Amino acid sequence: MPDTARQYLSRECIEMNRLLSLMAVALVAGASLCAGTLAASPLSGLRIAAVRGGQVCVSLDGGALHCFGMASSRARLPAWSRDGSRIAYIDDADPGSALAWLVVIDPQGRVLTRLPVKPLAAGEVRSGLRFVESLEWLGSDRVVASGSLNPSSTESLVFDLGRNAVVAEYVDDGRGASFSPDGRHVLLVEGAPHFTSGDTRAPVLSLNGHAVLAGLPVDLSAIGPVRWSADGTRFALTARDASGRHRLVLGHAQTKAARWVDLPPAPSDAAPAPELFWSGHDLHVQRLVPGETQGAASEAKGSAPGARPLRMGDHVLNTDQRESRWKRVAEPAVNPVHAAATWRATTLGHSLPAGVLDADVWCKSCALDLVARRRGDAAD
Repeated sequence: MPDTARQYLSRECIEMNRLLSLMAVALVAGASLCAGTLAASPLSGLRIAAVRGGQVCVSLDGGALHCFGMASSRARLPAWSRDGSRIAYIDDADPGSALAWLVVIDPQGRVLTRLPVKPLAAGEVRSGLRFVESLEWLGSDRVVASGSLNPSSTESLVFDLGRNAVVAEYVDDGRGASFSPDGRHVLLVEGAPHFTSGDTRAPVLSLNGHAVLAGLPVDLSAIGPVRWSADGTRFALTARDASGRHRLVLGHAQTKAARWVDLPPAPSDAAPAPELFWSGHDLHVQRLVPGETQGAASEAKGSAPGARPLRMGDHVLNTDQRESRWKRVAEPAVNPVHAAATWRATTLGHSLPAGVLDADVWCKSCALDLVARRRGDAAD
């Protein structure tokens, strides 16, 4: 296992094992995910932001939830900042004044920022963004509010909390704008709005406003989620090229370039799209593949004769090298995206009282910044 992945797994599993122990829940999932890691250490600064009765409620260090806001509040999508010092969320606004409010509070409930999303001046008619469906922190002082613009496109508004203003707007025709972890780069699919006919669509991948790759499939559902390296210099996604082949798109933010790369061989043409994640500048591609045929001992326990159980196949590509040479890993690395999702789900599933409809969790030593932190959609 690469050192970066091992360090990440150790941190995540220390916290996960300690949490499961404190809550007296089954250790099977934690043991399978965290086998062979270091002994548990005390949980460090667990913070939960939840919505109950339309209000934002906060729990610090395992304490009770304290709720803030007016009785008329209809909060949603609470999202912790990357350092755990603030919570952003969306609240309803008067339909005649704005689409919604972006509110930022501290853990004690003090309002730090309250900005209108798509404000309306007198006599104006609302256009553009129809709903706020996701929130994401970029760096320390920017928040992205995103949602549907029409049946196929999304709009993303970047709010600068220091300037109390929208500093960028992006429209994406695919899965939605994807931002690098440091917020310096944005990746979009353009050229395929819903109102154009199929034969006139020409989707391209755009990085910071510059087209970096053409030949994307007209069927944008065939494009997978973007995965960024932790340092924000590299990105990867899966897609079908113009010939219908399932391939990898590999890009570099600093060189403003992207290229098609052949994926490792799949067991069949019907194999599902692989999962991608980064370990430094090494890109892991994992998919379930048939294992060895089970022996007589397994068949005697009820398995179908000749059954081939699924196992995880893991191939690694060093992206510092121009030549695309895949190396198969005998011991599959832990996918940090799945590990973080498991940790968050376990924490929230065993920490929240009845009546809580939406929540986010943060802790000092959980390294959740290594994965997407967009609240409200598939990237969450």
